[in-house]
Amino acid sequence: MIELGALFRTIAGKKVSWIDSEKTAGSGNRYSFLSWEPLWSLGADENGIAIRPGGNPSKGRLLTNLGSPFEALRYAESLLPKIESTPAAFPFPSGLAGYITCESVFRRYDTGKQSKRKDDILSELLAVTREVKDLPLRKSAAADELYFSCYDRVVAIDHEEKTARLLTIGATSKEAEEIGGELWDEILENMEADDGKPRVFSAGEFHLADSDETLQQTFDILRRAIDTGELSNCNVCLKFRASFEGDAATLFLALRDALPEHERAYFETLSGTLMTFGNRRLYIPATLVSSEFTIEDVLHDALPISGSIGEPREAALSRLAEAGNLARSALGGAVGYLSVIGTNYFKIPEIVVQVSEDEIDIFVGVELSRDFTSKDIKSQTAKTLSPLLSALPGLSGVVN
Repeated sequence: MIELGALFRTIAGKKVSWIDSEKTAGSGNRYSFLSWEPLWSLGADENGIAIRPGGNPSKGRLLTNLGSPFEALRYAESLLPKIESTPAAFPFPSGLAGYITCESVFRRYDTGKQSKRKDDILSELLAVTREVKDLPLRKSAAADELYFSCYDRVVAIDHEEKTARLLTIGATSKEAEEIGGELWDEILENMEADDGKPRVFSAGEFHLADSDETLQQTFDILRRAIDTGELSNCNVCLKFRASFEGDAATLFLALRDALPEHERAYFETLSGTLMTFGNRRLYIPATLVSSEFTIEDVLHDALPISGSIGEPREAALSRLAEAGNLARSALGGAVGYLSVIGTNYFKIPEIVVQVSEDEIDIFVGVELSRDFTSKDIKSQTAKTLSPLLSALPGLSGVVN
């Protein structure tokens, strides 16, 4: 059985995604899927929706014919080859891995002029010798509202069967053997280089990213909506920030150990590294293209913008927008994969950790209901963040 940490440290920095999925009866997850070096990435931010070769942040093409992140996700899935079976019985042999934020459910972009046909775009993106159009520079380091990468290199691990397979759909057996051999050699080299020299990280003392005045205004707006009966409850995002130095991949391994009962995910995105933790499953009956029900339908009903299913979502969205509390990264969004064999798996993140060059942000949700108090908010926050103290002692001032 391959040593998971050694594999992860070997591929870290190569636009990696790591998704744990399928909770077992006990503690832990059935599968881990580690993917790297994507063929292309699809992202949506304040510039619009763009597709980029290999996840390159500065090259690619704006997709001006797509008006929402959901259209972009359906479009991305339509680009995947459809395969009926694979050599190994893993639900994610290759395909799209990433996340979509809850606020993007309601986002519309100015589509402007039509873009090229998808076949023309792909031929340009995947051609080795042709340069593609420059994109506008990103305006901020905030996480994309949608981010999915297409992977053809996946190490799939079944923790119950204690098996691991390198899956390279589309590669010949000789090419797959060469990729596997190179990967194993790198793992051995890194294990020897890391012996006695573990990679480290450090984070400072955490503080609320929003001012006390801003938070008070948020709570006042939502309290009025609850008092008048417009809402019975509402899910508020609290963001905690600290300075950060070191290796984000090592931080993820530490947080993964600290939250063994959570399903975890890790993405090296265009703006930094995003990690999610949570156990709430989204059940989507089939693929986006062929199903009568789309992921958009599911998320409209399931994403907890309003704190619980059944709340008037437009009212909750309106009040949260008024309170300036919609910028919550992937918190409450959907994280998972869409595979080439038609399987899908999505979770709703309950904790999001976002690492940029020198900062770390932690996003957690607090449910407000009638007669909520500051003590209730602190109690919920402490319960959510306490397990992270072993990896991030700088949270002690927030938790205690």
